[in-house]
Amino acid sequence: MDNSTGYKEIYLSDYDGHRSIPLTSDRSIALSPRISPDGTKVLYTSYKAGQPKLYLKDLRSGLTRKLSERKGLNIGAAWTPDGSKVALTLSIKGNPDIFLIDLDGRILERLTSHWGIDVSPSFSPDGKKMAFVSNRSGSPRLTFDGNYNTSPSWSRLNRIVYTSMNHGSFDIFTIDPEGGEPRQLTENQGNNEDPCWSPDGLPFIHHDGKWPESAPYYEGKRASKCPFLGSPIIDQIGILHHYPLNYLLEIKSPAC
Repeated sequence: MDNSTGYKEIYLSDYDGHRSIPLTSDRSIALSPRISPDGTKVLYTSYKAGQPKLYLKDLRSGLTRKLSERKGLNIGAAWTPDGSKVALTLSIKGNPDIFLIDLDGRILERLTSHWGIDVSPSFSPDGKKMAFVSNRSGSPRLTFDGNYNTSPSWSRLNRIVYTSMNHGSFDIFTIDPEGGEPRQLTENQGNNEDPCWSPDGLPFIHHDGKWPESAPYYEGKRASKCPFLGSPIIDQIGILHHYPLNYLLEIKSPAC
């Protein structure tokens, strides 16, 4: 996303930040872009109508349509691995829960039902499981490690990467879907947030709140500075991006 126009709009660019193409011109706040598994469509949330609503844009035709405009929240969408359905947080029942809808916007299933706030769904590679963030234990969590977890992303190699508050700043961790000890991937580099895996499940990209002179290195993993604005989603056709600075972390071992 980019706010150079005074609004938050979504752009598509090459992995290095060049050839930036605007995908929205809502003159409002557009955020949380998610490219479909086949790379032909993108989901995003926009506030252009006042309340947050979910939109679907066809990247081939350029046509955009509302996918969910229910009363209250329509946020945090995630594609199922086959691209036929979408999970998102709705508050139509009063409390924010995660629902599954088809590409016509019809509700197929309520996936969570709890007094807590459930957000940020991410599906396993086979589509049979879903990671999500909930405050049902008192603060937003994905695991019981750390006091604040958010932004899970499930790799096709069956590893989950996420953001966790660590000693006053946000850092990137990975964890096995079956649990166990998380592995910390960033440290002493400011706030590191919104990680997302590349299509092959090895490198991932995230954004850092700093503006360093050169890209950092961490435990043998090379981080390449990407000179564009944004919190990203990687796909075969490029990166959707926003503010402020991104790093592509090349993980040397699939065990990460």
